Amino acid sequence: MHGPMCGACMPGFAKPIGQPLKLCERCPSMLWCILGVCVQLLVILGMSSFLMVVNALSDYSKPKNIFSIILKQFLNYLQMAGAVLSTGGAHGLYGGLSIVSGFEVVQDYLGFGSAGWMPVAGSCLIEQLLPGFGVHTVVTLVGLAWFPATAITSTLGFVLVRLVRRLMGWGGLDLRHLQTWLMVNFFLYLPRVNRLLIVNFGCQTFDTSRLTMDPRVSCWSQEHVVWQMLSWGGLFVFSVGGPLLLYMVLRRLYKSEVLGSYRVLKTYGFLFAGFEPSFYYFECIYMFRKLCFELVMTLPGMTSEDQAILGRINNSSVAFVASVFFGLHMACQPYDNRDYFILDRIETASLRAILITAFLQLWCLDTNDADGILHVPVLREVRNLFCTAAIVLLHLYFLWLVFYALARRRLQGWVATCTGRDFSQGSVVFVPDGLLLKNLNAREENLLETMFAQMVEVHAGSKRKIAFDSWAGGLQMLCLESQRSKVEAEIKSLDSVGLTLRSWRERAAKLFNHNRLGNLCERFIDRLEDAYGLLGHQNGNSLLQTRQKDLEDLKLFCAESLNKLLNHEFRVEELQDSMLCLGREIADYKRISGLGASDGEREGSESDEKPDLAFYVGEMELGDSAAVLVERSNAEEVKHLREEVQDRLVECHELRRQLATIRRDLTVNRNRSRTSLIAQGSIMSQMEDYEREEEDLETKLQEQAKEAQRLREELEAKLAAAEGTAAELEQKLEESKEEAAEARETAETKAEAKDFEIHSLQAELRKLLAASQVCWSCTTKLPAAAKFCFKCGQATTEVL
Repeated sequence: MHGPMCGACMPGFAKPIGQPLKLCERCPSMLWCILGVCVQLLVILGMSSFLMVVNALSDYSKPKNIFSIILKQFLNYLQMAGAVLSTGGAHGLYGGLSIVSGFEVVQDYLGFGSAGWMPVAGSCLIEQLLPGFGVHTVVTLVGLAWFPATAITSTLGFVLVRLVRRLMGWGGLDLRHLQTWLMVNFFLYLPRVNRLLIVNFGCQTFDTSRLTMDPRVSCWSQEHVVWQMLSWGGLFVFSVGGPLLLYMVLRRLYKSEVLGSYRVLKTYGFLFAGFEPSFYYFECIYMFRKLCFELVMTLPGMTSEDQAILGRINNSSVAFVASVFFGLHMACQPYDNRDYFILDRIETASLRAILITAFLQLWCLDTNDADGILHVPVLREVRNLFCTAAIVLLHLYFLWLVFYALARRRLQGWVATCTGRDFSQGSVVFVPDGLLLKNLNAREENLLETMFAQMVEVHAGSKRKIAFDSWAGGLQMLCLESQRSKVEAEIKSLDSVGLTLRSWRERAAKLFNHNRLGNLCERFIDRLEDAYGLLGHQNGNSLLQTRQKDLEDLKLFCAESLNKLLNHEFRVEELQDSMLCLGREIADYKRISGLGASDGEREGSESDEKPDLAFYVGEMELGDSAAVLVERSNAEEVKHLREEVQDRLVECHELRRQLATIRRDLTVNRNRSRTSLIAQGSIMSQMEDYEREEEDLETKLQEQAKEAQRLREELEAKLAAAEGTAAELEQKLEESKEEAAEARETAETKAEAKDFEIHSLQAELRKLLAASQVCWSCTTKLPAAAKFCFKCGQATTEVL
């Protein structure tokens, strides 16, 4: 080692990037260095590919799919834990174990740091290929070029794959795959870019203030200031501008009310899945949090040559940042309530572990100079033991919550299978007049109350009123959706092989776009499906057909489907999952009365039903009154249109049931045709008849769907016209008020002018009469000194 403070390595030696306080190590051969960097790039690519596969396999519309959400929380935890454990200082915790090195190894193999198995590969390549450049300059350039290079290479690769697919006849490739790939890379490697860019901020005072990465560079010199400004620019563009850009994209989608659509979920669902609808942007805040944890320990001026003081500064800074974000999390609780608030609990445990770790490390550093700690070594050991145990237990609790969240449903299923009873004893019973709560514990009651509060928020936000019929209809729809999910899960368990084969067939069709290879794959999967169907028919699949019929019946919100739910028990967790699936749609249903009665009794009860009652949320405005008038004027027409749409939906539902029956019969006949000894000709003709009938029914179904779509569009047009009329009424009312006010002011002005003119004329008349000595009443000429008229007896003007 040579140079100022022996901070530079001799030729043929190098330090690991990001670890400037370590001793220099001998560089391996050029081939091994290149191999080490290539392995690091493969790790980076592999981690990104893994997250892309997880994102592709995750159905964010299903509340049970939480693996990708918890994986994001775990990666965020690793970054924060690595920051808080690398604050330095001789606090004496962890029993001499190299906890920091362990976290660095994990982050290295995740692609956050240097190559895990050859840490000096990058430094050695820089020294051998770019001897005139300092390590900090190359690292800064890599940080500045990381995301642009990733975007360019990813775009070129996407265009190449898209071109190859089109040449092979496999169809194009959707642009959303490139968008998702770039977003996942930005999320995963933002901490890495932050670390690469802040190397120019780490200064330490020796003989003078020198750069920690390369002590040969004096801090605040002209060269250092230039590179530091470049680092500030990169942080502003990538670490601040990137999350801000993603926030603006998500906000535009949120304002357009398309966050729940299939395409948006597949493209950006990795960012906002798991958060409450009103906190869709919180992952952008967490990206900014990553910068804060990395930057707070390297801010210019926040350093000292005394390692004890530097440890206090770093721990205080990290504790402050952790306190701010812990308070923000506790105030907002941004994650949704699936699995009994498990996502919020995981984030709380993560931030609590980071915060307590920083405070205990800081407390140990501050108490190292206490008299008892200095003179009684046993007291120091006891302090370190208890603090280490507290820190380890908090971090283990976070890891336990992660494991519990991922395995809870499976563990509960195993317990229920082994014991023969459900893990949860509480339930909600669906009865004709409401919901019956049965043996709910405190956790289930809390979840149920939170779910009801969310329903109130949805009704208030979408309708500006809470209608009692809509509230009851929402509860009925929750139970119907929960039962539908149960039946779907049961069908999946009964026909898991068939569902897997059908999913493979759909993926083959999407991947190869029905070309020659795709048709070959589809035919092969069809043969497997036919063989499985034959085996299933021979073993009997009546239960599966029954459950499929039940599922078709549950797809329509009507009295018949709700009557099938009477006295069914639901767990609060199932209702919460249904609430997450429905979202704002839960406010679109109205209560169905007369459950449990016959059709005639139900019709009589509906005819005598009281009108819907509601109370409005917030202050009534002029627009609300106009909207109510227009709604009343168009209520009958809208009602008829809705009834017609409902009738069309019932017809479509009936056609779907007939089509499903014909398909089941067709499958049975196909299976029998392969095992029966009956002549093939008659069977094939019967199969052709069934296929023609199936095609006719599909045609009718498409026509009915088009008619229903036309009616929906007509209904939307009527509603839009009603809204336009309401706006016109409001505008006319405002104009009429303004005209009335102007007319009133004009009339008052004219009246005042007329009064003034009358008084003026009366005064002039009196003056003229007084001058001519004429009676003002009968105009008789009077003597000069007369007080009264001798003809009419009226007083003269002087008396007046």
